[in-house]
Amino acid sequence: MSVESILLASGASSRFQAYVSAPKQVAAVRGVPLICYPIVSLSLAGVREQVIVVNRDNAHVIRESVNRCPYYTGFLIYVFNNELWRDNGHSALLGLEEIMGSGLPVLVSVTDHIYPSTIPKALIEDPSVLAFGGDSSPAFVDVSEATKIGLSSSGSGYVFSKNLGNFSFIDVGVHKLPKLPFYGECSSYILSFSSLLTCISRRWPSTIVDVKGAPWIDVDTYEDYLELLNGRARIVIDAVWRDWEEKGVKR
Repeated sequence: MSVESILLASGASSRFQAYVSAPKQVAAVRGVPLICYPIVSLSLAGVREQVIVVNRDNAHVIRESVNRCPYYTGFLIYVFNNELWRDNGHSALLGLEEIMGSGLPVLVSVTDHIYPSTIPKALIEDPSVLAFGGDSSPAFVDVSEATKIGLSSSGSGYVFSKNLGNFSFIDVGVHKLPKLPFYGECSSYILSFSSLLTCISRRWPSTIVDVKGAPWIDVDTYEDYLELLNGRARIVIDAVWRDWEEKGVKR
């Protein structure tokens, strides 16, 4: 079965670029661009085609950075979101349109999260058509700033939001979505990725794949980036590299 992925790399990362002149996705982490971390882990999990959604301003540096990834498999397709104000949900829909109609499943990932290949592998192996990556006991993430996942008040589906008071999981940043024609029902002019996931979960039976404290982290701000380089979060990078090296990736 063909496994495909969509990587959301069109964001302007304005908070990060207040400190550096380059997009967040190309910032070096152990000599490897940040965007390479999901690309490599998805490849090792079995992904064979990756659609990377970029914008006209960052496309060239994203391409250059991807070429520096220590490993990736499959065919790379670049899709442009030139209406950045429409947000990452719109980017996800553009990516889904590109590969609609081919095999299943589709993994959709943000590009500022670092996780081992075991997380997307667990999503692929889950029998549900729609499966969200969640963590009931995150070990390395600032929960106050993270996207939370909770049951909707109606009991139908889940809600994804940074502002949830009652929640059961933290969003790990990679999810398995079906290729079905109902996505148009979830479209709006401005559409966050969290809003898209919330809408989809209300229209299709879904499950949460709980990674239960696995080594993953998000790089939301420049302070997060510094913590990743010099703080306790370095444990995550060590764990991800061990996972890669066990599967044959060399530094």
